[in-house]
Amino acid sequence: MALLTTDVQWHDLRIDPDDLPGEGEPIIVTVQTFMNRQTWLDVFTKEESSGEMMFYTKVMGEYGKIEDQALWYPVIAWAYPPAPYEFF
Repeated sequence: MALLTTDVQWHDLRIDPDDLPGEGEPIIVTVQTFMNRQTWLDVFTKEESSGEMMFYTKVMGEYGKIEDQALWYPVIAWAYPPAPYEFF
């Protein structure tokens, strides 16, 4: 059995905090939780009214409605997902 590999280029925000994807582009991120690092899928950026870019994901809200929810863990790196990968 052969393993499939893809080239994923990670952008480390600890080195370059201004290296952000375009607003609304689907990305994967690595977040720093209290105990360890985790990789999250189905993430995108959205500009707040203050002009700051925030990371969001889609969640199931009240009555089955899909809603945007901000990620509150610090995002330390992001990447475009490998092909073929589809979001939402």
